[in-house]
Amino acid sequence: MALTRTVAVAAVAATVVSLIACSSHTSETVVVENVVENVEVATAPVIDEDADNAVRAMCNALTASDQFSLRVESNFDTVMEDDQPIEMSAQSRVVVRRPDGLFVDRRGERGHRVLRFDGKSRICGILDVDKKLYAQGTAPPTVEETLDALHEVFGVTIPLTDFAVNDPYDALNTGATSGVYVGKHSVRGTPCHHVAYSNSAIDWQIWIQATGDPVPRRFAISYKRVPGAPRFSAYLDDWNLHDTTASSEFEFKAPEGSRRIAMLPRSAMAAAGGGK
Repeated sequence: MALTRTVAVAAVAATVVSLIACSSHTSETVVVENVVENVEVATAPVIDEDADNAVRAMCNALTASDQFSLRVESNFDTVMEDDQPIEMSAQSRVVVRRPDGLFVDRRGERGHRVLRFDGKSRICGILDVDKKLYAQGTAPPTVEETLDALHEVFGVTIPLTDFAVNDPYDALNTGATSGVYVGKHSVRGTPCHHVAYSNSAIDWQIWIQATGDPVPRRFAISYKRVPGAPRFSAYLDDWNLHDTTASSEFEFKAPEGSRRIAMLPRSAMAAAGGGK
């Protein structure tokens, strides 16, 4: 299952999914954003040609890059038990090495966490920097397969992983019922093509840089069917489509003094009454 279908987790970027990491005495919940929901539709999508051209150019630029990096400033809603949305924020540095390397350093109100995946060693690890706890395990050889496994087994998704999959164009279009070109608008002083897509579960918008590399500069998502109607938005800056981050940055090594904890599959979490 491609992440486009997993990104097919919820929608170009964000309700909140939990990764549960447990030991005999500790249960840690790591909250991460999601990315695009796989919604099956019975009718053919109606996609404006200008919108499709902008999205296709963006995806072509991303897939042409063997290694890229960016900085993400995100705001997203966590829905409380009474369906009240509470806005949270995070800042992340993301590096993708196709097809077998992923680095995410995420800091926000829920803490500082780092994910490293190296397909050459087939090791994926997640570190809670503040609590000095980590979980690691054997992973599939590619980024896309590892992201799928994290979602399918543990219910975990990584921010904006549509960009890291083999076919981001398919990922972003999966389930779409409509897409329109809104116009050329500025994002932090940069002219961008503003497009808006919709499916039965979400409405999402993306602003794609109009000059130079056609990289995405902003995302916004509304979840129409989730109680509390949570929203997600992100600014995507400091793009480098020729990133030269060293291979060692993708290798997970537990820091001295940290403690390893087990990752609880979401099936076990549900059986224990901890999942919804």
